[in-house]
Amino acid sequence: MKGKVIGLDYGKKRIGMAASDPLWLTAQRLGVLERGNLEEEEEFWSRLVAYLKEFQKEWEIHHIVIGLPKNMDGSLGPMAAEVKRLGGFLRENLGCKVVFWDERLSTKQVERELIRHGFSRKKRKSMLDTISAQVVLQSYLDSLRKKENEV
Repeated sequence: MKGKVIGLDYGKKRIGMAASDPLWLTAQRLGVLERGNLEEEEEFWSRLVAYLKEFQKEWEIHHIVIGLPKNMDGSLGPMAAEVKRLGGFLRENLGCKVVFWDERLSTKQVERELIRHGFSRKKRKSMLDTISAQVVLQSYLDSLRKKENEV
C-alpha cells in the first residue's frame, strides 16, 4: 500500500474529513471544511480540492472514500446524486480513485454516542461531521482487512 486514504462525510453546510494511517489500519479525524454562506457548490468543492492538495504535499493520497447516503432499504438517498457529482469532481481534479461507501446510520450512531457521553448540542455540532467521516473511513478500512483475511 502506498499513500493514505481520505474519508469524507459530505453535507450541504460542511464536509467532515478523516485520513488513514500509512498502513490503512486506523482512521484519524482531519477536521471540517465549512461552506461559506453565499458560496456556490463548485466553489465549495474547489476549496476542498485545494485543501486536499495541501495534504498531497506532505503525503500521497492513494484514494478517497466518500460516504454515500442510502435509505434503509438500500436505495440511494436524495443527496446521493450530489455526492456522486462531488466524487467525479474530485477524481477529475485530484487524479485519484474515488470509492463510495454506504454511510447508513453513521451520523446517527456518532450523535447517539456524543449524547451518551454528555456533549452539549453546540459541541456535538462541531464534532459530528469529522467523527462521521472517521467512522465511514474506519468501516471501509476494516472491510479491506476482512477481505484480506478471507483469501
